[in-house]
Amino acid sequence: ASARAAVESAAEQVEAAELAYEGVRLEQEVGLRSTVEVLDQEQDLLTARIALAQAERDLV
Repeated sequence: ASARAAVESAAEQVEAAELAYEGVRLEQEVGLRSTVEVLDQEQDLLTARIALAQAERDLV
């Protein structure tokens, strides 16, 4: 049960990171964010995706 909860939590974190990344990317297009900020947010998204993959692996 806890492994399933970890997967659900990680999936929610991926969703949040995807929204944040898209927002920062759009802000960068209009000059409100730097490339470094976009890359930082992209790294956060990738970290969330890795955590989800690890949680899914632990579920098996």
